[in-house]
Amino acid sequence: SIYIKPIPIDMTEQDLLSLCTDLGCHGVESINLMRRSNRPRGYAFVQFSTVEDAQDAIEKLEEYGKFKAGPARYSGEHKNYLSRYCEMSDPENTNIYIANLDID
Repeated sequence: SIYIKPIPIDMTEQDLLSLCTDLGCHGVESINLMRRSNRPRGYAFVQFSTVEDAQDAIEKLEEYGKFKAGPARYSGEHKNYLSRYCEMSDPENTNIYIANLDID
């Protein structure tokens, strides 16, 4: 996966896929525009079928000049949350924890 920023507020997943295709990027498997409360956060993650396709896309997006792109990594906050959660887990507990569900 790679991250791409800044993503314009009005850009859709289809727009980003079209841009990647126009730039000659191959192997796009999925696109996830990050949102909070249904508003764009200004960046996206794009999954490619191979590492080579992802590296090629990073170069092409950087050359295009309107975006910054790079390999996707877990943030330190996410890693800390996961490690804290794993430390609290009880292997004999059958409950599951689900977060960030939309409530109507």
